[in-house]
Amino acid sequence: MSELQQESSAVTPVTAPVEESVGAEVVDQGERERKPWNLALIDVAVTLLMVGLVLAVLHFVVAPRMGNAPAEVSQAGDASVADLLPAPSSPSPEVLFSAGSYVDTVASIEGDEHRQRDLVLVGQGWVESLMPLRIGQRVLRGQLLMEVYSPALIDLQMEYIDAVKSGKTDAVQAAIDHLTVYGQSQPQIDALLGRKELDGLIAVRAPSDGVISAVYVREGMFVPMAGAMVRLVDMSSIWMEAELLSLDAGGIEPGSRVEASFPRREKVMVGVVEYIEYPERRVGPVSVRMRFDGVEQRSLLRGYVDVRIYRQPEAGGG
Repeated sequence: MSELQQESSAVTPVTAPVEESVGAEVVDQGERERKPWNLALIDVAVTLLMVGLVLAVLHFVVAPRMGNAPAEVSQAGDASVADLLPAPSSPSPEVLFSAGSYVDTVASIEGDEHRQRDLVLVGQGWVESLMPLRIGQRVLRGQLLMEVYSPALIDLQMEYIDAVKSGKTDAVQAAIDHLTVYGQSQPQIDALLGRKELDGLIAVRAPSDGVISAVYVREGMFVPMAGAMVRLVDMSSIWMEAELLSLDAGGIEPGSRVEASFPRREKVMVGVVEYIEYPERRVGPVSVRMRFDGVEQRSLLRGYVDVRIYRQPEAGGG
């Protein structure tokens, strides 16, 4: 028994190291088998990360420079679709000019102040009869407008009759001059001698052709000494007045073309800008006066009309 124990004790030290070495070899082999998979996963992750970075760089750097490429490719590659689309074209200079080359506004019609006159009464009196006068009405030279009863005229008529009876030439001539001032014609003066009754009426007639722009009196109204009764305007040349904003007045100068459109009239009337008045410090509306020559005698005075004011070509419509 002692020998067997000795043998077993002698074998034990030998077998124990063998088992430990085998276990170690198995562990190392397992680790070696797992290590390539870990490395592969790491490599894949690193590769994906690098690809993502490269794509990001391409997106933010290269893509903006190629933004027009798809449209160019589609137009070159799909001719049938391109043929259906209208070809782009730049507007002609005329179109660009007309788009902002004028200003539409409303203007008031006024008579040229150099071609208008107020009829005033020499003396004083009451309007006995007034013809049916209206604004814009055309009148002819010598046309009767109204009759004014003046007691002073009766006194002058009696003075003339007395002077004729007296035979004094100087007194007769002085009476004739007074009657002439009151608008009495020579035939009217001569007719006084055969009249049984004096009416004292002053006949107010149109001194020239024109258009009535204002009527200051009415029947029964008292007219003082040198009082205005009617305003007449020669409408062969008229003015129109308009107000524009400072921004709209840019490019409009004296000589600029103006077109006026009248109701119930197919053709436009052409005129020019005559005068421009800018406000103080260029703040506020700009007054534009336009002249129209050779117009018809129409009932338009003191009215309003649509006008189109063209800017000068060099202004371009800005």
